[in-house]
Amino acid sequence: MTMPKTDFCPMPDELPGVPVEPATENPTDAKPKQAASIKPERTPPQDIDAEKALLGAMMMDRSVIDEVASLIPDRAVFFTPQHAVLYDALLKVHSQGSPMDLIVVSSHLQGAGLWEIVGGKDYIMQLAESFADWANAPHYARIIVAKWQRRELIRLSGEISKSGYDDLNDEPGDDCAKFQKKLDDIADKMIRNDVYLVQDLFEKAVASLHSGGHGYLPCGVPAFDQKVGGLQRPGLTILAGRPSTGKTTIAMNMLYRIAWDGVPGMLISAEMENLQVALRTLCALTGDTIGRLKDRASQADASHTIQTAHRTANCAPVYINDQPKTLRKVVSAIRSAVRKYKLGVVAVDYLQLLRAEGRWDNKNAEVTEISNTLAKLSKELGIALILLCQLNRDGAGRDGQNPPTDENLRDSGSIEQDADQIVMLYPVSWAEWRRTTTPLLALDMQKNRNGPTCDCTATFDKPSFRLSFSISESSMGGTSQSDLGAF
Repeated sequence: MTMPKTDFCPMPDELPGVPVEPATENPTDAKPKQAASIKPERTPPQDIDAEKALLGAMMMDRSVIDEVASLIPDRAVFFTPQHAVLYDALLKVHSQGSPMDLIVVSSHLQGAGLWEIVGGKDYIMQLAESFADWANAPHYARIIVAKWQRRELIRLSGEISKSGYDDLNDEPGDDCAKFQKKLDDIADKMIRNDVYLVQDLFEKAVASLHSGGHGYLPCGVPAFDQKVGGLQRPGLTILAGRPSTGKTTIAMNMLYRIAWDGVPGMLISAEMENLQVALRTLCALTGDTIGRLKDRASQADASHTIQTAHRTANCAPVYINDQPKTLRKVVSAIRSAVRKYKLGVVAVDYLQLLRAEGRWDNKNAEVTEISNTLAKLSKELGIALILLCQLNRDGAGRDGQNPPTDENLRDSGSIEQDADQIVMLYPVSWAEWRRTTTPLLALDMQKNRNGPTCDCTATFDKPSFRLSFSISESSMGGTSQSDLGAF
């Protein structure tokens, strides 16, 4: 029996791209069939004429080859395989310093056994006549790369779709981070001008020192702000110290000081949960202590403290994310937050707790991958990135003797090379650190890629997690107290 046609249920022969099988006399005689594959109805983005014109221009004028090579990231951008082979051959002839004409190119292709692959004499002659003007070669290259990027997006969307159906046991967040990286790789190959006359950048370089986008961010540490300008943006700043010596407190202090200048920040915490960080910040903003908050006689008293902290923090947006524990998730979280919240500074707490995907021969190799990736990320996103790091337990920095250096960075890898700034944090006196609740901390900027180094001390009120800074004689030629960086 044939079903009547309706407006709501189209018959199989009305469905585009779906083959119609003849009906059988007896439904029980029908054999199971595999699902018919639906052929794509649309041709992938490509421009064969632009590919021909580009190769023809390269064969007839070698002066365009260097500029074209700087625009095309890989032979894979060519849609036609024989064009990719010919492009490689032209680059090889050019690199050998040989003159570029039809005779030389033909001889090279024949000698390399590529003559028939690229289409032989007739096709080479066709390419040589296919371009309008040699000067248009860079324009042809841009067209070809744009088409290739669209093909890559289509391919990646297929991978994402397949992963969504097949990889049901994988964490969706891991898949998102993986495909975000692949998407960024495609975007990184976008054509842009990377070569400038140095003098053309002078005015822009000076302007960057006074803009919120690049330059330096005052971070609330007087010596750093006055002598250096603050934290480099974009740039990677290492904040290193022994366990439980105030690294997180210093980092949060910097984030809030920067946020008060209108630059939002975020803490990625692989160590403490967000509620722990929130309690510490509440105490630092109000001068209260966790013990007093816990012993409040009434909920109204606690509410008053919270309202006080809200009034202070409302004008300084600082976010926290305590979920990422792997490098891929940290990178994905930072990218997302920078887009969503317009962040200018991010602190990651801390390096040795992060894990890089893959298998590593040793911890140093893994740490190298992490620090290198985060350094590149700070440049790419235009943010200041503070990376907290542990120091080895070898006695460095104890009681003012042998202050810690970059050699004391745990699992150091290439941290010293990747960092734009390195700040060592250690108690001025370990005996005082253990004995009192308000010991002195030394903050020693031992590396500053683009300027002088300096140091200062801070009084750390342990119960309230508050800091007050004094400029040391060694860094500023005198001693003075400052609450500029205090919460």
